[in-house]
Amino acid sequence: MSEHVRTVCLRDCPDACGLLVEVEDGEVKALRGDPDHPVTRGFLCRRTKRDFPSLLRRADRIVRPRLRTPAGFRDVGWDEALDLCAERMRATIAEHGPEAIFFLHSGGNMGLVGEACRAMFDALGATGVRGGICLDAGEWAQVTDFGAERVSDWRTLDGAAAIVLWGRNVHTASPHLLPLVRKARARGAEVVLIDPLPTDSRALATRFIQPRPGRDAALALGVARVLFEEGGVDPAAGAFCDGLDGFRALAFRRTVAEAAAIADVPEEAIRALGRLYGRTRPVATWIGGGLQRWVDGAETVRAIDGLCAVAGHVGVRGGGAFYETPRRRDLALAPGKARRTIRNALLGRDLAATRDPPIRVGWIQRANPVASFPDSLAIERALRSLDFLVVVDPFPTDTAACAHLVLPPTMMLEHDDLVGSYGHHQLGLARRVVAPPGEARTDLEIAQGLGRRLGVEEAVAGDATQWIDRMLAPLGLRRESLEAGTVGRPGEQEVAWEGRRFGTPSGRANLITELAPRWEAPDTAAADHPLHLLTVAPIAWQASQVPPEDQRDLPAVIVHPEAPGVAGRADGDEVSVRTAVGALRARLRLDPAMRRDTAVMFRGGWVRFGHGVNALVGARESANGGQAAYFDERARLE
Repeated sequence: MSEHVRTVCLRDCPDACGLLVEVEDGEVKALRGDPDHPVTRGFLCRRTKRDFPSLLRRADRIVRPRLRTPAGFRDVGWDEALDLCAERMRATIAEHGPEAIFFLHSGGNMGLVGEACRAMFDALGATGVRGGICLDAGEWAQVTDFGAERVSDWRTLDGAAAIVLWGRNVHTASPHLLPLVRKARARGAEVVLIDPLPTDSRALATRFIQPRPGRDAALALGVARVLFEEGGVDPAAGAFCDGLDGFRALAFRRTVAEAAAIADVPEEAIRALGRLYGRTRPVATWIGGGLQRWVDGAETVRAIDGLCAVAGHVGVRGGGAFYETPRRRDLALAPGKARRTIRNALLGRDLAATRDPPIRVGWIQRANPVASFPDSLAIERALRSLDFLVVVDPFPTDTAACAHLVLPPTMMLEHDDLVGSYGHHQLGLARRVVAPPGEARTDLEIAQGLGRRLGVEEAVAGDATQWIDRMLAPLGLRRESLEAGTVGRPGEQEVAWEGRRFGTPSGRANLITELAPRWEAPDTAAADHPLHLLTVAPIAWQASQVPPEDQRDLPAVIVHPEAPGVAGRADGDEVSVRTAVGALRARLRLDPAMRRDTAVMFRGGWVRFGHGVNALVGARESANGGQAAYFDERARLE
């Protein structure tokens, strides 16, 4: 007899879906979207609906602690594993101090209860990380411009007269926006896609603009100039925007024709987009999660924010400049802060170079940095040089392969948790639907077991229910409030920045008035490495959760048939993709819809299988926001 259990998805995605799980004899039989969830509405992405149940029961799943020995890994008991961890950490603290221990966790599981591990390591005094690898530069930009990150309730899109998907491929990044965009187009709203790549979202668009990678700021400022020239600026912009004159001066530093040349788009495309922003009201702009993956990515987001603000589309129903919304906002999270941090974006370099004291012991959780962070091989070398490395992972990933000890965590559907979306306003309760296999433990249980041994158990005291209630308390909610389904976050505005009252000190939008010269600098890398290498998320898998059997062939590199280095080669040929960092064998895929100066590869593959594309990407940090700048890498085909 099967039963259906309501829960929420904990995978790293802004949609944070509601799930209905079919369970029979203690096993997950099927997943489908919760029809009563206001965002999910019964639809579930294929990588979760189709693939996740099989992940839970894969034969290569790690279900007992594994200790490295000269003969390879062997299973050990939890007491032996945690006793060893505590022994090595105490010895390291005695010799070097607590900062010689390093802790990293990321988005492999988005449940908030598991952040107890961070509280435990902060209480210990360990070195943590700062910055990020995904969204931080864009977050910094929106906080600078508006005082905080906010998105409107997605249902307000029914009031949009036009939608601009600026670098946002909703098929992979926000699949539950798809029906809303389709509905808007069906009622006559214009849908514009701006993207250097010919993504699946082209099918949604009434207009497609394909700029040179990394030059969206020029495009945005060219559009802003058209607004100023043709009277498209909101007449009240001076009352709700700081820096309006400076933003206007920035837009007028280049003519529209010069901006078009920098962005490599037709001048008329910029003028038409300017007329759309200036004459159509309101326009909803959804900013993609790739625009910030450049050294100057924060400035690009700020230029788009400024364009949307002066045109009067921010703070009105159906309009806005939407990026993400903080999933932790107003929740009482684990207290504590790392005394010392190293940079996520430069992880391999900082691990190797940090002194006084050097990093000697590492603990990595909810992350596979060897596959997912830039400069993979430098990270691998740094991790293998540590005296002792613990990796908490359910699978033998590239990072787990570097560990001295691998600890098996529970996965989604195997523990209770709380999740907040970074794309919409819903808070959801994750339930333990099935028992975990073998001896897998929750992140909280692992933290408590180690905390007791190290004398910091108070930092992680309480069961999951108590942690959830503590986190919800500032919102006036308890766990029982979410039992029947997700709830909207109390106090969240249905329309972001309604009435154009912003969270900045002045209460007005803070417009960008200066732009670093690199956004229009000559491309000195073009001669040796003529292709912009963009590593993007595929629709087929989640982050680096890629089954080994899907990595048997070479990874694909997709380019235009007339791209540099293609002459004399055919679709399907084997090539080498080379950057200043390294080279990777790949299978050539030719697409005439690609730009001739761009190559795209899918991220998430593993280094050991020859699919680790981040072995090609050098470690760089964004100028603002402290995040990894993946897209500044250039490549050539050999």
